[in-house]
Amino acid sequence: MPDELKILKEENEELKKRLDEINSTPEISAFYALRSMLIKQTNRINKFDLDREIGLNAKEDKVYDRTMDIVIKMPKMISELNALKAELKLSGNEEKDKLKVPFIETIAKDRN
Repeated sequence: MPDELKILKEENEELKKRLDEINSTPEISAFYALRSMLIKQTNRINKFDLDREIGLNAKEDKVYDRTMDIVIKMPKMISELNALKAELKLSGNEEKDKLKVPFIETIAKDRN
């Protein structure tokens, strides 16, 4: 009997995980993944030392080119991220936003 109880508990945990995946909203996770990427890019730009980086051999080291590519694309990424945040009605608090009740649950009626 204890083994059966253990098996049932494990199955229950697996089903809870699956239910969480079904109820999760991938667009919210995607927003925060993109936000994380933007933060990392910003950190890279903040660490960029123009005097040191521009003095290197440009043909051998493409750090300057890659960094400038980030700088050029960043305003568009920020605008798109802000538009997505507004569209998804996110607060900026990842834990809170991921706990939002999916729309389908807000309109579903309890049939008990």
